[in-house]
Parts: sequence; structure tokens; C-alpha cells
Amino acid sequence: MPVSTTVLPSPLINIHPNYLVSISGKDELGVPIGSYAGATNDHYGIIAVLPEEFAISTSSSWAPLLNSITQQLLGSAFGGKLGTFNTVAQMAGYGIAGTGFTQLVWESTTPIEFRLPLIFNAVYNSQTEVMLPIMKLLSLTLPSTVGPNDAAIALDIDRWLPLRAPGPNLTGSSKYQVNINIGQAFSFSNVLIKSVNATFKTLSVQSGDFISADVELEVSTTRILTKSDLFNYFNRSGTGRPTLGQS
Repeated sequence: MPVSTTVLPSPLINIHPNYLVSISGKDELGVPIGSYAGATNDHYGIIAVLPEEFAISTSSSWAPLLNSITQQLLGSAFGGKLGTFNTVAQMAGYGIAGTGFTQLVWESTTPIEFRLPLIFNAVYNSQTEVMLPIMKLLSLTLPSTVGPNDAAIALDIDRWLPLRAPGPNLTGSSKYQVNINIGQAFSFSNVLIKSVNATFKTLSVQSGDFISADVELEVSTTRILTKSDLFNYFNRSGTGRPTLGQS
């Protein structure tokens, strides 16, 4: 859902929702993203300012019909005689494949990926407005340990315990669910935070906390999307979600 002005932290109250990003949901342990000291609202998670531009990309890969796997199959056909014939033909400057075999065929499409730059500036409290939200974002890229108990920690063996992936898994045991709203234009649900790069401005308060930072998130959908999926992530204010072919 778009960011509501009724839940905005006071330093962001005068910024139009079109220029804000909200990151909400839970990590793999089910801990809300907004559950840190000074957070305004767990439900809306982390809210930051969007810079002037950001980019979204996706791509498809294509390969010739007669790819290397097909050539290997030809090589094993008829006891290898067809492969031998093809080798001799290639030595003479010919090939057994016509131009039809060079037709490109679709192999796969990448999930939608985007790099999302964010701006954090402290107005009242540098720890709750800059430091803690960024630490929370950084933590979304790190795994967690699987169920260490007090005895394990006391014996310093927790380092040998298995690690839980910082995201969803195929067994369904992960509670990870991260959603990102970009202004009032895009609403991405269940995305992966693949990397977080934070650049702190070296201006600090007496406690040592930095008062400003730029953060870039590398975000990806958890699966390949179809055309209709893409338009489900796109909000059109006042007219509902567009359908394919709609101007």
C-alpha cells in the first residue's frame, strides 16, 4: 500500500508520498522490519526519501536452436557416425546444419531487478532516523543461526551451527516477506534484498552517530514474472491497475 501521511515519521511529514519509499514485512525469523528502537510503526517498516531517479531492469536469454547440447546429441547419434561426418564437414568448411538451425529460441527470463537509492537524513535523532534503519537494512542480507540455546552459546559452539538463509526457502519454513512501495507508483511484494551499500556522510553528533547517509539496495523479485504479474506491481492512482494494452 502507498505510504500514508498519518504514519510518517515527523521529519518526513512535509515530503510528498510520491518521493518516499517504504520497506515493510518480516525477516526469515518473523521479526518485523520496523521493530527497532524508535521505529514509528512496525507495519510500515522503514521509510526513506527517494532520490531523483532509479532504474528497473529485466532481460531474456536466447540461444540458437542448434546449441552445444544439440550438437552433443548429434555426435552420439548412429554410433557417433553422424558426429564424425559433421567433424569432417567442418574441416572442409561446411556444416550439416542449415540456417534454420540458427533460429534463436527463448531459454529463460531473469526476475525483475532494480537498484533503489535511498536518502537518510537526521532531523531530530540521528540514531533512530539514520543509524538503526540502515543497520536493519544491512541485516536483511545476513543469515541467522538455527536455534542456538544458552548452553551452546556458553560453550562457544554456536559458530558451528547451521545457518538460515536470509530469505525464503522451498520448504516454507522461512517467515520472510519483504514488501517495497516506491512512491505511489510501484508496490513490489515478496522481494529479495540482495545487497545493501551504505555511504555515511562523516558528520556526526556528540554520540558518534552519523547524521546523513546514502543507501543503495539491490532488489530482485523471487521468481520470473509474467506480463500480467508486472502490471499487478504497478499502481495507477485513481484508475486502478492498468490492463495489458491500456494506454
